[in-house]
Amino acid sequence: MAALGGDAFYTTSVASDNLWVYNLSTERVQLIAAGPGVANVSVGSFFAVWVNQTASLAEYFDRNDRVVRTLPAPTGVDPRWAVANDLTVLIGGLKKGLIFTSPRVEFYDFSTGNSHIYDSVGVDFEQVPYFGYADQAVVVVQTHQLPRPSAPLTPYFLLALVISGLATALLAARELGRPEP
Repeated sequence: MAALGGDAFYTTSVASDNLWVYNLSTERVQLIAAGPGVANVSVGSFFAVWVNQTASLAEYFDRNDRVVRTLPAPTGVDPRWAVANDLTVLIGGLKKGLIFTSPRVEFYDFSTGNSHIYDSVGVDFEQVPYFGYADQAVVVVQTHQLPRPSAPLTPYFLLALVISGLATALLAARELGRPEP
C-alpha cells in the first residue's frame, strides 16, 4: 500500500481493517493497527498516518522510534481521512451540529508543532478550537480561530424560518376560528 524508507505498509484484509509494516532490512513483520479504514495510509518524511475510525482518532507510525502515536482530531469531530506530505498532515472529518453535520479540516505541522483548524460553513466559528499533542519534537502547540464569515449565518436563518412558520400557523388558526359572514 505504501513505502517509507525501508518499511512497507500493507493490509491482508479485503475490508482494509488491518495495517502491517514489513521492515526490509530486518525482515520483521508487525501488526500496527486494526479497525475500519486503517489501511488507508499516507506517508510523510518520517511517519505513516491513517485514521482509526474505531477510536475516532488519527494515528501515525513514527519510523524513528518505531512506535504508533496518536494525533487527536479537533474536539467534536469524527475523523474520516488523513493525508501526509513531508512534515505535514491534514486530518478531515465531520462535526455534528444540532441539525446538520459539516466538514472540518485540521492541518498539523510536525516541523513547528503547530496545528491549524479550518472550519466550514455550518460550524460554530465562535467555539475555540482545541488541539492537544505531546511529543519530544514539539516546541509549541497553537490554536487559531478564524474570523466569523459574513454569510451564511445558518443558525439565524433557521431561527427566522421557525419564527415565520409559527407566525403563519397562528394566523391560519386564527382565520379558521373566525365565523363566516
